[in-house]
Amino acid sequence: MSKSVTLADVARAVGVAPSTVQRALSGAAGVSEEKSREIREVAQRMGYRRNAMATLLKSANRDIAVILPKRDYYSNELWDGVQQFFSENAGFGFALHKYTYQRTSEALAGALENAYADHGTRLCGVLTMGERLPGAQKIYQKWKAGHVPVVFVGTDTTSEDRLCCSLGYDDLAGKMAADLLLLAGKGEHIKILMTGDFSIADQYYNMQGFERVIMDQKTDCEIVKFNRRTTSLSVKETLSSYLTKDPAITTVYSTSARNTVAMCEAALESGRWEELRLIGNDLFPQSRQFLKDGVLNAVIHKLPKNQAYNAAQALVNFLVHGQRPADTVRCCPVVVTRSNCGLID
Repeated sequence: MSKSVTLADVARAVGVAPSTVQRALSGAAGVSEEKSREIREVAQRMGYRRNAMATLLKSANRDIAVILPKRDYYSNELWDGVQQFFSENAGFGFALHKYTYQRTSEALAGALENAYADHGTRLCGVLTMGERLPGAQKIYQKWKAGHVPVVFVGTDTTSEDRLCCSLGYDDLAGKMAADLLLLAGKGEHIKILMTGDFSIADQYYNMQGFERVIMDQKTDCEIVKFNRRTTSLSVKETLSSYLTKDPAITTVYSTSARNTVAMCEAALESGRWEELRLIGNDLFPQSRQFLKDGVLNAVIHKLPKNQAYNAAQALVNFLVHGQRPADTVRCCPVVVTRSNCGLID
């Protein structure tokens, strides 16, 4: 069995003291960026692996920043997944610093800035959503430069910004919804009202997947888009107006959890819920009840709780065991109807 490469071996190869190698690999101050880069490259080439568990146990740093949207519909599942993982792994003694924000790109950037202002690069890890926004990416890059691993959940930017990302198959969710609607309306003209906030990456890909199936099938379909996510009340009122004024709309699809509730409320308010086909996204108490009541026909559940649990697990496995995760970890969505909504967590 070949001898493991030690920190001292790397130090001799570079021509520096072992303490310098340790500082460079842990991201501590006192080593120039050029020398740190050389040390990391030599260590990687030689196959050196740090004992991540020993490093963690010797360090007083157990601080992880969790930066996720405020609890509401979809984000409840994200927080529950993170909380479940760290409750099950409390023995490692991680301290979670929680930051919340309204789910807009600008609000995320503000929450990231607050976390960085509070902790800088003293964190041992970060778990958040990866939105494509220069202000957010600026903070991701600061953590990267400080050797703080960042794990994304739910939506992604680029691999340069993070350690890994835990996602659902957003385009597949849209394709599955389109398949269900086409099966139900085969041979007839279908006018579909689609709603969501398509400026958010996961909903944009969901919408694209939905449209791709409709176009590929070359069916007699017309899609009307209501692209907004303001307050639930304003979304409900606008959707209700669409349904009241245009009886040709027989189908409504929501790419978002929040708009799924507004869609169902609008169908009830318009008095047309029994004649409409309604499909939403993600399973939570309100959508589960609409399924049981027969208002909502189906939900494409992207398992956000599982996504968040997997993200937390990937981060801790890296910190504790030195296991580098796959670039992307995915959860396959499932179709939920009234028949099985009580069997899915």
